[in-house]
Amino acid sequence: QDLPPFSQNNFGATLSGPVWIPKIYHGRNKTFFLFNYEGFRQREGNTGTATYPSVGQLGGDLADDSAGTGLYPTSSGFCQSNPSSVKCVNIIDPLSGLPFPGNQIPKERLDPITQTAIQFMPRPNVATAPGSAAFPAFNTVGTLKTRSDWDQYNVRLDQQITEKDLIYGTFSHSDESLLQPSLQFLGGDVFPMSDQLWTFTYNRIISPTILNEFRFGYNNSQTFRLSEGSNGKDYASEVFGLKNTSREPLDFGVPDFNFSGFSGVGSLSEAIGAEDENYQWSDNLSISHGKHNIGVGFQIIYEKYFQITDFSGNPSFSFDGRYTGAQGLGIGDFLLGIPYQASGALGNSAQNLSTTFWSGYIQDD
Repeated sequence: QDLPPFSQNNFGATLSGPVWIPKIYHGRNKTFFLFNYEGFRQREGNTGTATYPSVGQLGGDLADDSAGTGLYPTSSGFCQSNPSSVKCVNIIDPLSGLPFPGNQIPKERLDPITQTAIQFMPRPNVATAPGSAAFPAFNTVGTLKTRSDWDQYNVRLDQQITEKDLIYGTFSHSDESLLQPSLQFLGGDVFPMSDQLWTFTYNRIISPTILNEFRFGYNNSQTFRLSEGSNGKDYASEVFGLKNTSREPLDFGVPDFNFSGFSGVGSLSEAIGAEDENYQWSDNLSISHGKHNIGVGFQIIYEKYFQITDFSGNPSFSFDGRYTGAQGLGIGDFLLGIPYQASGALGNSAQNLSTTFWSGYIQDD
């Protein structure tokens, strides 16, 4: 079998020197600049495997073994020959308490919500041994491509105002994005990150023995974990017709359905992340006098922190087979639309925090 594809590119450029604009400005020995850019692109192929029901099973015929996942009535010939097989189980009708004949759920009993989810479910594409007593390790395989991109820019400008006065400033910006895909439609995780940093420094030689340095800095960083469906279509409301679901675009995606014994369908059920803003001012005065090296200074930091924790913003449903007498095999409960657990969340989870820190010092070395 061929190895999954892999590619990686790292590139960049740096330009620096004095600022010189012909016939307008000559900054040699006075004004200098530096610009740097670096980019990174990586595509890493991975083999994803999963176990999904057959088309026939999703239509109600749970005894269909074409994908290696058939569930046979205990009275069947298969179960007479393989009585201890995980495939031997009677699917119980929760309304009557009796088994569905032939483990076939009538089409009119199939839940419209879970039937809507089926269109987003991968189809088995791996041949399985017919009549096997065990479930296959997997029956669905696909090549996934993990994508990692980032771009970073750095700029610095120095200005020698006088022999005693020097100022310089810097700006850095980075954007990073990591996509970890899944076999499930819009089932991957996305990790967007960005950062901006501004700095300004002013150095002043007051006298041969006195030097002052003033600094200012501003940093803004954002880090999130989102679903592959975030900021896209509102599937919960528009496609599934679910009520009282989140209207926050970060929470959008295919609702999450998990039924034990099989791989699930849907997007990540949460959106979390934070933005951190940091402002910093500092001043340091250095004085040399005889045997004394005196330092006096202060620092002020103002920090703003914004966070969202939209847990269960995308609805999720779990099925384990308890209502159809097949604990550990949730496909019957799934088809009937009877979850043992459902979760969703509305409201504003945003947290806006801020703090201010002051400090000062005097020292003599």
